[in-house]
Amino acid sequence: MHRVRIIYQKYGWLRFTGTLDVQKIWERTCRRAKLPLAYSQGFHPQARIQQACPLPLGYKSSTEIVDIWFIKKILIKQIYTALIPALPDGIHINSIKSIKLDAPALQSLIQSAEYRIHLNNPNLVSLNQKIKALKNENFIEFYKKGKILNLRNFLEDIYLIESINKSEHQIFLRLKNIPGLTGRPEDILSFLEIPLEEAIIERTNLIFNSREN
Repeated sequence: MHRVRIIYQKYGWLRFTGTLDVQKIWERTCRRAKLPLAYSQGFHPQARIQQACPLPLGYKSSTEIVDIWFIKKILIKQIYTALIPALPDGIHINSIKSIKLDAPALQSLIQSAEYRIHLNNPNLVSLNQKIKALKNENFIEFYKKGKILNLRNFLEDIYLIESINKSEHQIFLRLKNIPGLTGRPEDILSFLEIPLEEAIIERTNLIFNSREN
């Protein structure tokens, strides 16, 4: 058995594919590449593919992570060479590495996620004031899965990145990953009174905790 971790970019039309579809895309890609996928046991075997922090619809990402199990040891170079021509448009592989078979589940290793929120011609004075107000708040109520939560508990960092091009600016955002209760960038946008359709959200990094490998 061989477990590998692939870090990849997701963009283009794949922004609008859900978690289960991405899972199927990786399974079909490995089949087209003729790589020996490992499957679970039982009446309905599933390909052993594990994603980290599935990306919401409409987001693009420069750092997605997936673990894939193969039934035998394969050279990393061989995996890369086989996958490249089999990949659909919208996925670009950044790196591939081997992972210990008994390493913790991928989802449990993610401590936080970083985002760039691309904005077109925002009111910088107003936006800076709202970001400052957000940082100064101790409790920001929002609802998640029928629960009242404090959005401030998820927020690790936020600041405005002003561009030389005066019409295009970005918000840097780092959110804590709390399994099952993770805050999302759209929750922050709601507080900042920025309509979701006026922003392009890109996940730029997934930060591991000390249990990696």
